[in-house]
Amino acid sequence: RYLAWVWGDTPLHGTINAALARDPRDRLKIAVVPADSKVANAKAARTHYKRLALGAYQQSKVSLLECRLETGRTHQIRVHLESLSYPLLGDPVYRKRIPAAASQLFLKRQALHAFALEFVHPSTNAPMQWFAPIPDDLMELHAQVQMNRAVLPKPFHEFPHEPASYS
Repeated sequence: RYLAWVWGDTPLHGTINAALARDPRDRLKIAVVPADSKVANAKAARTHYKRLALGAYQQSKVSLLECRLETGRTHQIRVHLESLSYPLLGDPVYRKRIPAAASQLFLKRQALHAFALEFVHPSTNAPMQWFAPIPDDLMELHAQVQMNRAVLPKPFHEFPHEPASYS
């Protein structure tokens, strides 16, 4: 599971089901390809998201999303969210539409953090869970975009049976 700070006022939750492939105009990028496309090497990709908070930086809305991947494609979250016109704060690559305020943020990277990993162990069937604390620079960003810390996810040991519902 990931935390993503994006430009814009997103829906409360949703699923992005869009195939990804190398961008034919820029081979260093990944792009969403139409469902009926016959692009070679296009791969199915699905991202679920829910909005945890809505804040602002200057006059621009900022949403904090929790994202869960069903597939793990290169740049999947970045490309999927940008395709809906919700680019990540600090993303220098996937940002067709960003507000003027973006140039004034003091963020040296994209605002994306893998905070939790969960799966069932293939041999023992035991549930496995890891939690990564939110780095200081993203905590500073969180305050800068006027969001309450209470909306941030807690480590599993504090809420061991918290369901990850995206609807």
